[in-house]
Amino acid sequence: MSSEQNDVRANLSFSVEVNRTIELVRWLVSLEGTRLVKIVEGWNESFEPGQDNNELLAAMDKTKLQLLDVSRMIEQYQNMVVGFLDQSDKKPEPETSMPDITVEQLKQKLQELERFNGFIDKINEQEEEEDNESDETSV
Repeated sequence: MSSEQNDVRANLSFSVEVNRTIELVRWLVSLEGTRLVKIVEGWNESFEPGQDNNELLAAMDKTKLQLLDVSRMIEQYQNMVVGFLDQSDKKPEPETSMPDITVEQLKQKLQELERFNGFIDKINEQEEEEDNESDETSV
């Protein structure tokens, strides 16, 4: 495969120190700048006066694809920077820690909950009795 062919892609994942993120992206963008310069330098060789129409069209396609690829890569790097800046601008969320509670306080809360449940049970029993009484009077 020619080094100029770019029909196979690879996703790369690696770790870099946070303070070096922008530096790394700047370096990657500079590589795209180098690719762009090579495309421009090869411009005259790509479009020679002696080419037939099919060769001209093929050269246009090749150049267009190279330019699009550079553009796509720069867009990816731009998205990386935007994501990084968005992430670094976020204020850290306060840590939600469990309240300190003693075993005695927990027992007290459980007793209160049991009393509340008993209260709810009494209300439900009263409603059932009232429903039963109204059913008996309506029969």
